[in-house]
Amino acid sequence: MTDILLRGALSALKTKIEALASSETATAEDLAMLGTALERIAGKTTAIEVEMLGEEQRAAVSVEVATSRDNALQAIADALAAADAAMANHFSSINAAGTAALPPIAEAQGAALVAIVTERDAVLAAVAETTEGAVTEVTETALAAVATASGLTATSFFFNQL
Repeated sequence: MTDILLRGALSALKTKIEALASSETATAEDLAMLGTALERIAGKTTAIEVEMLGEEQRAAVSVEVATSRDNALQAIADALAAADAAMANHFSSINAAGTAALPPIAEAQGAALVAIVTERDAVLAAVAETTEGAVTEVTETALAAVATASGLTATSFFFNQL
């Protein structure tokens, strides 16, 4: 028998043995039939040899599973390290862009402050000039009113006060 056929027959036999083992109606004839089937399938191979082959296969599968698991874990660790490196590079580029943007912002802020101070000084000068002009006008109007009331000019009024 080829290896594949032997495996298929042993798998079917194992299923039948498990079904009979869990059944409460299994008879001695059923078990004898299964034993005979096992001997015919295996030929000179005994049930112990079949079991040992199964254990070897289990061990080989366990090694393969462990190797696959370790490889998958290593791939995950590598991907995580790559993601961390990419994130660090991204943060670094963001920080560099922010640092590069600071001087133009400070320059624009300084220019805006100079413009505000210049405008403030111009407004204060205009207010002072307007105030001074208004005070002068009020003073002249008051002196003219006094002079008119007294019949004197501002100069004669001034000298009469001495």
